[in-house]
Amino acid sequence: MKNKEKKKYRILSFDGGGMRGVFISYALMKLQEEYDINIIDHFDMIIGTSSGSLISSNLLLGETGKGIYEEYFGDRNIFFSKKKKIQDLIKSTFFSQYESTILEEEITKKFGKMTMEDLYLKSNEKDFAFCSSNFTMSKPLIYASKGFEKIDSVKVNSSVFEALRSSVAAPLFFDPFIDEENGDILIDGGLWANNPSMVGVNLAISKYKINIQDIEVLSFGQVYTNKKIELPTTINLVKKPYKNQLSLLFLSILSINQNQQTISAKNLLGNNIFRYSPKECHDDTGINFVSDRFIQYSKEYWEDNKEKLVEFIKRDKNL
Repeated sequence: MKNKEKKKYRILSFDGGGMRGVFISYALMKLQEEYDINIIDHFDMIIGTSSGSLISSNLLLGETGKGIYEEYFGDRNIFFSKKKKIQDLIKSTFFSQYESTILEEEITKKFGKMTMEDLYLKSNEKDFAFCSSNFTMSKPLIYASKGFEKIDSVKVNSSVFEALRSSVAAPLFFDPFIDEENGDILIDGGLWANNPSMVGVNLAISKYKINIQDIEVLSFGQVYTNKKIELPTTINLVKKPYKNQLSLLFLSILSINQNQQTISAKNLLGNNIFRYSPKECHDDTGINFVSDRFIQYSKEYWEDNKEKLVEFIKRDKNL
């Protein structure tokens, strides 16, 4: 009788990308509706950046894919519905275009005063991490669950609100989060880990001293670019909120580091990683707005790729 392969440590990773998270949440919803798959049950760690952190934290809390889709992305502009007046925008840090109040209210409504320890216990002690950035110290910042505290740049003792608010604090879009303990300016993790899959791999290796060959990753993406960026001659924050110079600059930063992380993950993990991510460029869609065409593409991509996705998810049941 053939010996069974050793069970691998499995990581579920969610990229950032703002309202493009509709692409991911639609897949999560359909996994439950068509295959009765609660995706978090198949993985040992869940990690996210920016809107990927919102998706991750809701899964950890027990939210359904349909719930995430309807609550955060059913109204396609929920977080970007309150634009700052031009005089307030000019005075704001990093020229943030939108008020952060709705974003903060949504996080508080769902998580209240919950700590990272509380979320760890609520999720039946599932490993998790959310990526952020410490602008003041020019360092990456990883909010993680219990057991990762000895790793550099990791913070485990904080509220879930702080972790999520700083992870989604996209420069040019939302005000940064100010750490009450030391006054540090904290901003979106997409600046260095928009695809956080390899961050998860490093955390797993550091905590459990396992080999990279013993790790599998399911990586969900939101952004794809393959066209030259046509840079507008003016900033134009009012008339074209998703195609002005500042928005395009941030999107380019996300795409550059995401592409590098994706290439590294594939080179190091080989067949032990599955990437579910757009393969078409939708320049009518940005961080703060998704078009009807992108939503339709999300549905078409699901139909074309669902069988391969489900096959990878169920690998753990075949060991």
